[in-house]
Amino acid sequence: MKYKLKELNQSGAAAMLSVVIFSILITIVVTAYLRNSLIDQTQSLNYDYNSRAYFAADVGIQDALRSLGSTMVDKDDCNTYLPASSGGQIASNLSYTCQLVDISPKTVEFDVGQDKNAMVRILPKSITPGNYKLITRWSIQKNNDLVARSEENWFPSQANWKSSSDKLFHPALRLSLIDLPVNGDLNSSNLRQNVLFLNPISGALGQHAINYPGGVTDQDRVQSSKCYSSTDTSSFNGYACQQILSLNSFDFTNSALYVRSHSLYGSTGVQLALQDSTGNEVELAGSTFQVDVTGKAGSTFKRIKQTYRLNNGVIIDNLPDAAVIGGDGICKHYTITDQVSDFKDLGNCF
Repeated sequence: MKYKLKELNQSGAAAMLSVVIFSILITIVVTAYLRNSLIDQTQSLNYDYNSRAYFAADVGIQDALRSLGSTMVDKDDCNTYLPASSGGQIASNLSYTCQLVDISPKTVEFDVGQDKNAMVRILPKSITPGNYKLITRWSIQKNNDLVARSEENWFPSQANWKSSSDKLFHPALRLSLIDLPVNGDLNSSNLRQNVLFLNPISGALGQHAINYPGGVTDQDRVQSSKCYSSTDTSSFNGYACQQILSLNSFDFTNSALYVRSHSLYGSTGVQLALQDSTGNEVELAGSTFQVDVTGKAGSTFKRIKQTYRLNNGVIIDNLPDAAVIGGDGICKHYTITDQVSDFKDLGNCF
């Protein structure tokens, strides 16, 4: 007996296998698409929450400023100024969670533009006996294009204010220390000004003493200030340059000290601080205050710290020194026109 083998029809199995493979490919493509969409959505949501948290913190700062009004006091606990009715809630899932106010910061920070001056009063919150030191820091360290000078005690023209490798030097500062009686009795004998030029040198100690009464001699006008190149990891509280001026025998009880800064060869940020005889930086009063607020959106937090000027705070101008310290020892601020009859004194510039 003969048997004939029947051939199996495999076309159905091949079709089934093709469907399975195609389904796997579709699943991979769809999964990748959904994953990318989910990542994009998450990133967009995080960006939205970051923006919302930032603006929530900004709302908290404005609320704190309005609540402060004329009662300027330190607030070192959170939520002191939160609206009692809402508990800091701005909208659904949006709030600010912390407000701190420091009316006596240990540093005063400001920017000095090209051909501009910035004048600020330096006053310890608590005046104690002893010699103080004025700390001047400038040139933000994150600027990667600036370098320190070598040991020159002269200044070239602005066009030549650069190294042999064509790197720009840190700006130099012209620093005027103006002191006058707190009782307002101004005359040529009791109003003093000491002017120094701070030279951004790489190897200098950056220290000098000013003895009161007395002043800076002509040979001491240019002071070598310690500076790091911007690529260095070292800095002075985030600034590349620093100068320490010892204010020997300065009497903060009876004299007001104003520091007038002028940036040479470009704009720069400046930070001023005051050290007592123990070497500690002291709290400063009457110039600036800081508001520190944390905002919340969803589970995202954003913190903002802002510095604001008080009435006696930083004064920005482009007046020459002669307009601030007159030859007769009177502080004047004039407006000048082409009509002689319009020349008039605008009052005390302090």
